[in-house]
Amino acid sequence: MLRTPLLVDLAPEIHHQLQQMAHIRTLRRGEYLFLEGEAISSFHYVFSGRVKEYYPAGDGEQCLRRIALPGTYLSLHQLLSDRSKYSYSAMVIASGRCWSWPTELFLELMHREPSLTLQVGRLLSENIELSCRHACLCRKTRALSKVAGYLLSKNRQMSQQLSMMGGREPKIRIDLRPLELAAAEICLARETFSRALSCLDERNLIHVDYGVVELLNEEGLKRISSVH
Repeated sequence: MLRTPLLVDLAPEIHHQLQQMAHIRTLRRGEYLFLEGEAISSFHYVFSGRVKEYYPAGDGEQCLRRIALPGTYLSLHQLLSDRSKYSYSAMVIASGRCWSWPTELFLELMHREPSLTLQVGRLLSENIELSCRHACLCRKTRALSKVAGYLLSKNRQMSQQLSMMGGREPKIRIDLRPLELAAAEICLARETFSRALSCLDERNLIHVDYGVVELLNEEGLKRISSVH
């Protein structure tokens, strides 16, 4: 427990108080740690197992928030929130163990121990950065997938048109000018579309020359287009 990120470099007496306050909990698959709308009573640190966090969307549908893996805190950010109830649900999807701290007692200790408050702030700041980085990388992957699939589709259309006209061209060049219209076709911003083209060019999958694209590696583009 002392190696968990929240407790690193804290004074021994604070460690002792947190150990006294926390309790270990066995996680069983299908069990709920908390449900949306329940009063916030505790937060958790996952030692082993996996927990699915999601927002109920009605009619049994769920919007996945994230999969919490070992080394993850659950609902820690709600310590500093004005909310009195959980805003999402957390269900165990792989058995394991976690530490749980009651929020009321933990907040009282934070008021008495500024170093603990700073530690919580530091950890939440790191979590925000990781979350933003993850979201940005996911958007980049989706953009590359969209653009790769779009280029393959354009290439296929042009090949079929040439075949119907009886023409043969060893190298098909796709004219995407103006890029604003091409980007709008697949619901991307022009800047995102342009960056994706540059990235595919750097990987030697395509060659871009002032908005005119030549495909160099169709199999590589297919692999990227299949990523969601």
